[in-house]
Amino acid sequence: MKRKVTLIIWVGLWLLFSLAHSATYDEITDVALGKWGYINAGGKLILPYRYFNAVVFSEGLAGVQLERGGLWGFIDKTGKFVIEPVFTDVYKFSEGLAAVMLPDQFGYGYINTKGQLVIKPQFRRPSLFSEGLAAVQVGNVFGYMDTKGNIVIKPQFEDAGPFYEGLAPVKIDGKWGYIDRTGRIAVEPQFDHFLDFSEGIAALPAGSKVGFVNRSFKYVIPPVYDDVRKFSEGLAGVKVNGKWGFIDRQGNMVIPPFFDDVHYFSDGLAPVVVRTRVLKR
Repeated sequence: MKRKVTLIIWVGLWLLFSLAHSATYDEITDVALGKWGYINAGGKLILPYRYFNAVVFSEGLAGVQLERGGLWGFIDKTGKFVIEPVFTDVYKFSEGLAAVMLPDQFGYGYINTKGQLVIKPQFRRPSLFSEGLAAVQVGNVFGYMDTKGNIVIKPQFEDAGPFYEGLAPVKIDGKWGYIDRTGRIAVEPQFDHFLDFSEGIAALPAGSKVGFVNRSFKYVIPPVYDDVRKFSEGLAGVKVNGKWGFIDRQGNMVIPPFFDDVHYFSDGLAPVVVRTRVLKR
């Protein structure tokens, strides 16, 4: 009797899952294979699989590339281009600015949400703005600039990451430490890697698997995944047996592994792609 009840529950859950994700499955046509689309936190397909490449939404816009070798532009949540495809590469918007590369220019510059170039192309490797600053590469070293394009922390580091709660990771003599917003060393360089915390937790490998730790470096989600994306809007992409799904903060699989690659959720949507079929309907 117990076995029968368990079977009924399992079948019921499978049916609920199928109904909830039918829009996602139904869109996987031959043409859609290998193309990126956007799902919401319920796993429903919101923008169809039509992009050769795609960046997460931020501030209402997402960078997309329609075809291999094509130019990048920015769409809104209806899929309409609001900044025309004129760029050879783009980053997501952060604090009103997005790093872009133009076909006839060297290096990355930054545009605003109207598509206007506000920081001229000059950087070999840009990054996102965080707490008013962005790490940029000048020559072979990294420093930080403000949203006006002014260098406020002199380029001097081997590598650099984003500010989070007033501190940013920097690499000096092969080791990672942390600086404050003035550029002073706050934590002496001593680490082989730095952890990218998001929503209070960060991915940390243990052998061949990956889990998530809190700021005390204690695993709050055990290392059982082949790969992970960072937590954002309460969800994180995880790779299990070659396919990607999404878990919540408790480690529950809320969008089952179905995709061949995913980015993180931002503005309520996440870019996803399916390259091989695993289900027939």
